[in-house]
Amino acid sequence: MTTTTANLILHKPTIAPLTLAAGLRRDWRGCLVQEKSDGQHEFLTHGGSVFNAERMPDGSRVVNDLIVASGQDVRRDSTAARWRWLNDLARDGALPANARLSRAGFGVEMIEAEAGRNGAADIVVCKPLESGFGADWCKIKFAVPSLVVVTALDYATGGAWLADAQSGAERGKLPLRGGKFERVRIGSVLKVVSAGLTSRGMLREARPDTDTPASWLVKF
Repeated sequence: MTTTTANLILHKPTIAPLTLAAGLRRDWRGCLVQEKSDGQHEFLTHGGSVFNAERMPDGSRVVNDLIVASGQDVRRDSTAARWRWLNDLARDGALPANARLSRAGFGVEMIEAEAGRNGAADIVVCKPLESGFGADWCKIKFAVPSLVVVTALDYATGGAWLADAQSGAERGKLPLRGGKFERVRIGSVLKVVSAGLTSRGMLREARPDTDTPASWLVKF
């Protein structure tokens, strides 16, 4: 059955996060392990196919999955089948210009190889080889997301003091650059990512979330 992009209803996959330490303890046999590009999610249409991709700051794309292949909806096909098909398209030169396939491999070796490439950010996405598109995916991160409330502002440095949005526990200070400081007030709710908590309960290596340009500011 031929599928057109006009009648597709697409949703960005929801991917459960794990810390690097937790991810390295798991057995990932039976999963495809792909690099997690630190870009902006995008459904990319080209030549009768629809790709799941990340748009990078330099305008290039990293393609990591396949939704429609030559007019055929393949979301219910297995990860193994979609990945083979995607590699065939790449080999035939059917990817969009300025796009490449994501790096991929298997097991903790692939996770360790990718750790540190993007700093305190996503490392890899693990996809069960038998699953459909978006089913039971897991991303391993140096950083994990959390919601915090602005409790005070430092106008001299452009930083905000934070507390956990649920417990109210202090979470330390966050620099807000690139016009972000001017967009918050005391009581604003922010989404941040960090490498966990210090022994004092402060966020370690915290930064505003970058899933989308606006995802860091949950509530003004």
